[in-house]
Parts: sequence; structure tokens; C-alpha cells
Amino acid sequence: MLGRPGSRLDSAAVTLALTAVSLSEPLRELETLKALQEARYVQGLETCDVSVVATLLRDQGLAVAADRLAANDAELLGANALYGNLDSLLGHIAAA
Repeated sequence: MLGRPGSRLDSAAVTLALTAVSLSEPLRELETLKALQEARYVQGLETCDVSVVATLLRDQGLAVAADRLAANDAELLGANALYGNLDSLLGHIAAA
């Protein structure tokens, strides 16, 4: 990845994938993060590409999360908004 000129470094697909995992199998988030980081930094896979990340999720037995990622469903996008919006995150913390 680092030796490929023009290669992107965009974590949007990975962030959405982790959100999808948190919605379907929250106890597997850390395991999934490790697998996605290894795919990017060790194997050199293009984890900026949603289809690549969805395949990685399926390979980890996370088909529900992969389907949500591929579909870009409304609940996934809403849950993911917490990562980019401090006010929303603080509101959810206060409500919990």
C-alpha cells in the first residue's frame, strides 16, 4: 500500500464496516478491526473499496455486516454518523 503511488488512504469503508459489525455482532469489533488493519497494512489490500471490505467481512463470517455495508442501509448510516458528529455522540452518551 505505501509503495503504490496514487494509493488512497481513506477509512470511510472500514469505519462503516466496523459500525455494521457493532450493529450485528458487537463482541467481534476488535477482532474485525485487527483483520481489516492486517488486510490494509500487511496484505496491501485496497480497504478504501467497499466491495473489498465486504468480502473481508464475509471471509470473517460476518455476512450480516457485509450485507449492511454493501447496501449502505439507513440504520448503518445513522449509527455511523456518531463517529463524525461530536454533538450527536455526546447526546447518545447522555441518554444512556
